Amino acid sequence: MYRITCDGATLYDPDNPVLQILSGTLKTGVNLAGTLTFVLSPTHPYRDRVQVRRSVVTVYRDEKIYFRGSPNSVAEDDNNLATARPNDSVQPFDEYHELPLRTYLETLIANHNAATDDFKHFTVGSVTVTDANDSLYRHSNFEHTKDAISDKLVSRLGGYLQVRWENGVQYLDYLADFG
Repeated sequence: MYRITCDGATLYDPDNPVLQILSGTLKTGVNLAGTLTFVLSPTHPYRDRVQVRRSVVTVYRDEKIYFRGSPNSVAEDDNNLATARPNDSVQPFDEYHELPLRTYLETLIANHNAATDDFKHFTVGSVTVTDANDSLYRHSNFEHTKDAISDKLVSRLGGYLQVRWENGVQYLDYLADFG
């Protein structure tokens, strides 16, 4: 069973006729931040609660967090909401020499965390992808964090990105095998 909240207020509860959405689509996939789009009725009690780049929208599946995001836009005409992450931050121009893979990923995530609100922060979790010499040489040039991770790690070394939540902490795992 799915449930959707916004800043702790329930937007969708399949058992409550007042807390319904008119339509919704959740897209997730391997190495994707994911997107959630939904429409609230004009009479929904929490319709005005959703704020662009400030609110936290969470989808629960059987009481476990399945998706979490911050609205990129809210269209007032039909109250259509779209969310996606982590395109909320840009990596600074920099050059990285002889960094172990995990340290490089932690650096990208630290830059992301420094540029975003607390609810958008990640902690690097499991890293099971390996580099033959564990000494990366990379540049960054004002690209989105998601693009930097995809281009400079996943596309070159393989593996899969996974977001998970445990004990209130949002982890980003970089895994050799997707389980």
